[in-house]
Amino acid sequence: LNQLGLKNKKQTMGPSVKVDDEQDEPNEVNNVPHWKTQRHESWGERLIVPEWEEEGNHKTTTDYRRSNGWSGTDLIHSQNSPVRVTEYYAKYMNNDNSNNSYIGTTLTGIVEFSSLAESHRGYCHGGSVCSVFDDVIGWCGFLATGRCIPWSGFTAQINTALKKPIKVNSVLLVQARIVRRERRKVSIEAVLIDPSEEGCDVVDGEGGHGGGAV
Repeated sequence: LNQLGLKNKKQTMGPSVKVDDEQDEPNEVNNVPHWKTQRHESWGERLIVPEWEEEGNHKTTTDYRRSNGWSGTDLIHSQNSPVRVTEYYAKYMNNDNSNNSYIGTTLTGIVEFSSLAESHRGYCHGGSVCSVFDDVIGWCGFLATGRCIPWSGFTAQINTALKKPIKVNSVLLVQARIVRRERRKVSIEAVLIDPSEEGCDVVDGEGGHGGGAV
């Protein structure tokens, strides 16, 4: 996973901010793997999104969302979510081609699967995985113009292939990559990886993103 900034792993497909120290939060997964603390430049710049960037203050985020038209918390980014993407990093790839610009742009995220996502005893529900893919494909689509434009489109289709069950309290790595663009339709591939196991892809997927500015 050299492309993901992780050493000695099988390669897969594929604005800077202060990173706070780890803090205890509701539903936080405690078995944090060593690779989670590796903030490699190859992942790109961390996305800061006020509607789910808590910065240690849940009330601030809730007030922001309510004052801007949201009714509740974010399904994937709230500190109380059963499965949570704690942070995203965007790396833009400009190909200087008006028809295929930013092909290869990636979005990398750290995903925590808590015990609230459990289905079969000790394992997470497949729907929690699909929710993560919906989110990462959507946010990757927001990057298609070379900068992040939140809510500039929507995830139109998701196809996933679950290769192995995910244990509760797992911390995994997700990455989406723009592979094709046709006007406002963006095609994206995604993969969910367990970096602690040699060359282990847990889930593969692809999806379509369209509408809005992209």
